[in-house]
Amino acid sequence: MGNLNGLDSNRLDLLERAVHNVLNTEVALETYAQIIDGLPLADVAHNQWTSPHVRLPPDHPINRHTSLCPGVLERTEQYRSEFGIHTLEFDENVVNAFQSAPFGKRHFQLRLIELVTLAVHQMAAQLFNKNLRTHDKHLGPSSDSIEAVVFWASQKPVHVSGVLNAEAHFFTHPSYDNLSSYPKRAGDVVGYWAEGRILGGVVSFAASEDPEPNPSLCSDRTSGLPAVGYCRSGL
Repeated sequence: MGNLNGLDSNRLDLLERAVHNVLNTEVALETYAQIIDGLPLADVAHNQWTSPHVRLPPDHPINRHTSLCPGVLERTEQYRSEFGIHTLEFDENVVNAFQSAPFGKRHFQLRLIELVTLAVHQMAAQLFNKNLRTHDKHLGPSSDSIEAVVFWASQKPVHVSGVLNAEAHFFTHPSYDNLSSYPKRAGDVVGYWAEGRILGGVVSFAASEDPEPNPSLCSDRTSGLPAVGYCRSGL
């Protein structure tokens, strides 16, 4: 992995502004806040896991997690305000391709999108690996711990043909849950989940004979964009 030292000031400034523009969206704030909290909101969980193959039963305890825990939103806003892009690492080949692409051309724009996607992913993995789990610090008499929610099993017969990835604590994209194939393991699983929430799907740049990157989108949300092309298998 490389860093951003090879970028000229114009390209670095554009990348920083692009990443911060994404961070300043409501969906990004809510997504990273849920990672800091330790559990997704109930409506997000159902949106993520409602399909012909995987669905959450109506009595699942995640249904009681309808709002972020106290202080989580403020902590997320602080993280956003203090975030610096140099805390992330990027594939050196992608950085070099962005630097060498003609400024403003389609190839340049696609490489910018690729770097922003990698930033979105890494920020989620970074936050998850901090193991903040704010939710467990605000448990009340009727609250469910993260562990209780993740490992809950209904006593009623339900038709569920998929398994939620416990290590990623519900922050799992159905097409990207193979822990053993990812360098950051659960962190990368959460990174793909964040891409799905913030970008509408996991963005891939397939190899092609065309010198320009060939992007595709793999969406898991029933209300989101359809999956196109192929889904990447790793970072």
